[in-house]
Amino acid sequence: MIRRKTITVTTVAMAALLCQAMAQRAQALTIITPTEGQIVRETVKIAIPRSAVPSGGFMGVTIDGRFQGSASVPMDPKANVVYYWNTKAPITDPRNETKWISDGRHEIEVAVYDAQSTIIESAKVTVRVANKVPMTTPSPPIRLYYKYRTGDLTKYSVRVRGDLLDSTGNDLMGGQSAFSSDYVLGQWVEDVRPNGDALVRYRLMDQPRVTLLGQPVVGSQGQEQQLPPSLYKLVDRFGRTIQTDVVHRGPATAVSDIMVPLPGKPLALGDTWQSSWNLKIEGLTDIIRFASVYQLESLEYEMGRECAKIVGNLTGSNIRLNLLSGQLQTEQGAVLSGKSEVYLAYKAGKIIRAKANFEVNAMADASAIGNLANAGGSAPAGPIIGQSDEETGPEDSASPGAGAVAPPASYNPYGPSTYNPYGAPAPTTGQQTGARTSVKLRITVVMELK
Repeated sequence: MIRRKTITVTTVAMAALLCQAMAQRAQALTIITPTEGQIVRETVKIAIPRSAVPSGGFMGVTIDGRFQGSASVPMDPKANVVYYWNTKAPITDPRNETKWISDGRHEIEVAVYDAQSTIIESAKVTVRVANKVPMTTPSPPIRLYYKYRTGDLTKYSVRVRGDLLDSTGNDLMGGQSAFSSDYVLGQWVEDVRPNGDALVRYRLMDQPRVTLLGQPVVGSQGQEQQLPPSLYKLVDRFGRTIQTDVVHRGPATAVSDIMVPLPGKPLALGDTWQSSWNLKIEGLTDIIRFASVYQLESLEYEMGRECAKIVGNLTGSNIRLNLLSGQLQTEQGAVLSGKSEVYLAYKAGKIIRAKANFEVNAMADASAIGNLANAGGSAPAGPIIGQSDEETGPEDSASPGAGAVAPPASYNPYGPSTYNPYGAPAPTTGQQTGARTSVKLRITVVMELK
């Protein structure tokens, strides 16, 4: 009798422990964030407990039935397993068609995989994406303008990347950028007039960090170049330049445009206007000028702020760019085209983020492509790329010659110089010394409020 009672107690205890373990396992699989029915926007943090993933396993995330990506287990035993879902980025459906996440309900499924990539458990949660700013229907026109405050300093980090592609768009550099330029641009409001016009000063906050084929590009003879002087501009509250280089101190300087010129009239969603945009890749180019057609696409959240999303079609004509002293050059009269995406925080009256992508056709020596992709060692000093148009000076200025890759010791990338950044002219059809092939140069520019 006593023996039978002992067996019963033991059996009950084991069953209780098993139930407890199962309950703990089910609880461990719960999605920590986001929660059921939560309103989300921009980048969403999807997290589950680290204990839910077995050794060697990982977490997979599916959005609306489409697999998006995976996340491995972090080294920190106290950390959760986290995947970040960008609700503004496109997703790919099973037919390899690009889809965009619309506002509304979306299902997130998290699956736990073991070391053999087999799903052992999964959990789901439904959220409501709300990237668009709520508006009435029909929505009233909105007037966009910039708000200047005397003494205000705004810093923007700028990141530029140049990639080489073949004529069909495939990367020629094995994922390596042909060139890059990273810098911080400061915008000071020196004075504001009663009508809203402002005296604005622009200047680089530090030396641009420029690379060629992954190698840093330094100034001539390895010396750090002096930063260019400030550029003073008188602008109206719609970002349109009234006068540039107001305070002239020494050689004229130039910087990229930060503010998109606004039309100065109320805009409804979908309205368009024509303007222009100037880009200078610090340490690499002079001003590149674009004609642009802008459109107020939507009002949506960006970096946590209510913004006007302004998209643009950019076109630059008669563009001449040069890479590695003539090994890669755009064709005569080349047209550069691209698109821009600008977020204007309309309550603060300030650009908080902008991105532009554009391409231009070019010709390169066939043998140079392999050299570019496999180049090593230190990059040459001085500018790598330049542009020639009506703003860059005469074409017959002094040149270092066909074989030169570095400027003279007196070269200043920010001021006037006799150095010709284009090197030797591209050979004509009858002067070619080797086979040439068509390539594309793709440039990506990202500017963000710092």
